[in-house]
Amino acid sequence: MDEITFGEVIRSIRKAKGMTQEEVAEGICSTSSLSKMENGSQVPSRQRFQKIMERLGEPGYSYAHFFSSGEAEREQYRREALEALEGGRVERAEELLLWWKKDADSEEDVMERQFWQTAELLWRRIYEAPGPEYREKCMELFSLTRSSFCLQKEWREDNFTRTETLLLNNAGLGFLWEKRYREAAGVFLQLYSINERTGKKRSDYRKKKAVLCGNLAVCFGEMGRLSDAARYYARGTGCVREQGGVVLYLQLLRIGMGLADRAGEEEEAFRERELIRRIVTDLWGRGEAGQRLSFFLRQPPGISIL
Repeated sequence: MDEITFGEVIRSIRKAKGMTQEEVAEGICSTSSLSKMENGSQVPSRQRFQKIMERLGEPGYSYAHFFSSGEAEREQYRREALEALEGGRVERAEELLLWWKKDADSEEDVMERQFWQTAELLWRRIYEAPGPEYREKCMELFSLTRSSFCLQKEWREDNFTRTETLLLNNAGLGFLWEKRYREAAGVFLQLYSINERTGKKRSDYRKKKAVLCGNLAVCFGEMGRLSDAARYYARGTGCVREQGGVVLYLQLLRIGMGLADRAGEEEEAFRERELIRRIVTDLWGRGEAGQRLSFFLRQPPGISIL
């Protein structure tokens, strides 16, 4: 089916129910975004589509049913891009970014553009040490879909898309790298709270929790609150043991190594570094292990992709 089918379904049900666009959009998206979905110029995210259908009293519609083959391919590329960036396969990430730039056009869905510009920002961070402008760039991309939002206040929204959550997490890392640890912890704690309230039935619940626990462990470690740091680190590694995920486990081990160094536990730091080295060697072989190990150890503190 063509992507416009999303809009046809939403519009036809809304009109049949006698609801206005304002009534359907309230608390989910802007009225203008809903209008774009209905006329086919914007494809809703899975989460947003499900919320709209719940508002319309029709929660049984399957998002996947309306995927065109082209949209399914783009979703596959989006997933692969994040996996490549997370695992340090920068050449593959670059290939996917070039594919997007080649196919992008001025009429592209704003959420699609937001995702790929976010992926490009994360790709550049691998090669360039992030500066103060990193957080500002994250929020500039975030504003493509949320025009009025204050990062440092208590958030009223909790229905963020995958890309918006990714950007908020990286804005928090921006604070962390600027040594503004309280602001960073504030961002991660709000994301953690949202995940606990709304994410427990989602397949990525434990991964998000592990990432946010790791980032909170870094913040509290830098603030000298080592017992809090150890508590969040233990929660994060516990999630990975339940869910799996070797790359995420490596990233958490790197955080644990840093905490052990900070606490003066040299033997523990050495053990965690050796464990990282052994895992990397087992996964990628001796030929590639050095490059992979260098990638993981040279990254700035924190975990970008959740």
